[in-house]
Amino acid sequence: TDCVSALAWPTAALLYSASWDGTVREWDAAVGAATATLSSSGKAALCLDVSLSPATVATGHSDHQLRLWDARSRGGAPTGAIPHHGWVSSVAWCGVREHLLVSGCHDGGVRLWDTRSPRVALHSLPRHKGKALCVAWDGADAVVSGGTDGQLRISTLAA
Repeated sequence: TDCVSALAWPTAALLYSASWDGTVREWDAAVGAATATLSSSGKAALCLDVSLSPATVATGHSDHQLRLWDARSRGGAPTGAIPHHGWVSSVAWCGVREHLLVSGCHDGGVRLWDTRSPRVALHSLPRHKGKALCVAWDGADAVVSGGTDGQLRISTLAA
């Protein structure tokens, strides 16, 4: 095990961690024990977020990939990978629309994805002049991102 780089706590009983060794672990929060380990290519997992519906973990990696995992599988391979142009430094599921995901990348890009058809981004949101480091949702209608340029970029999405 290497450095823990990201955490998500989607329910009181369930915790997920991402590590620089490329693994994602599911934990029983009450016991403090790992219950499943998802493996990747060994490239550092930098960020993660968990959607309970449809039970999917999204992870961003240093090999320019955003990986999707079926949270119900135990130790399985990713169910999908979405290429980026740099390290994927942030991911966030939309809490209202279960298939929407936003990602931030070291190339400055912030992209909106529909995970049912992830070959092409739904939208490229306003870029950062430096690296995009963090992303978050406000309901289903707005995304905010922050980057090394010291800026917050708020994007309102069309319904």
